[in-house]
Amino acid sequence: MCESEFLLSTDKSKCNSDKSCLVRDCAACVADRSVCEACKTGFWKTPANFCIDGTCQVDGCKVCNEKGPSVCDSCKEGHMHLNGLCINTVCSEPGYKFNFATNRCEDTACKIEFCSSCTNSGIFGCDMCQNDYVYEIWSKRCVFDDSCRVKGCANCEGDVKKCKVCAVGLWYDAASNTCIDASCKVGGCRSCQKSGPLGCDACSPGFLKTDGSTCTKCSSKGCLTCTDAGALCTKCEQGMILTNGVCKGCDKDLCLDCDAKTGLCGACK
Repeated sequence: MCESEFLLSTDKSKCNSDKSCLVRDCAACVADRSVCEACKTGFWKTPANFCIDGTCQVDGCKVCNEKGPSVCDSCKEGHMHLNGLCINTVCSEPGYKFNFATNRCEDTACKIEFCSSCTNSGIFGCDMCQNDYVYEIWSKRCVFDDSCRVKGCANCEGDVKKCKVCAVGLWYDAASNTCIDASCKVGGCRSCQKSGPLGCDACSPGFLKTDGSTCTKCSSKGCLTCTDAGALCTKCEQGMILTNGVCKGCDKDLCLDCDAKTGLCGACK
């Protein structure tokens, strides 16, 4: 036993007057120099009264102060904390993604050719094919979709994005590559199959085709065909007589018996 001003050495072979800590890398000791109270900065105190290097020993760890360098408290970005360890969630292999259910990187690349998504079906199935492809259930393949992409098109053979023949009642507009309503839009037009709905091939009776796509109404009542911008009639309705470019005859609303040759009314209604 040493006197009060001395401390017994750790091997109990001598009494030392130096009261500095006997524990290596210790910053403060209790009265017994062999018991460390606090380690130096950068060191961690073990339950066995040692001061060890406090640098985190866990890969991917950011902070490990609470339970020592071998147990992580907080992981770096891209890592998941699990039971004091840090699991890397960034997969290095192409097509692989981290599965948080199994805690590992797994292959997620779709194995079916031309498949763009297989999240729900799995890598050997397909949820959605690439553009211009459709999934064929019986063969489990993404096959080229040869159906026409132009709405209302009946035939686009050779190029699915360009129409050749539109469906009945539609007209192909080559400028916009669309099928539009084929109904003639020009007033007095009878046929517009070649010119399209905004043009006119032939006008209805009583109209004269002018300016290529305009139907002008004949000015004479009862006129079927005319010239001179509609002012001069060339053919009248049955029961009316053509006189100097004008149709003359009975008023159908008032006449009961009209002479087809003279255009005169024989009996009124």
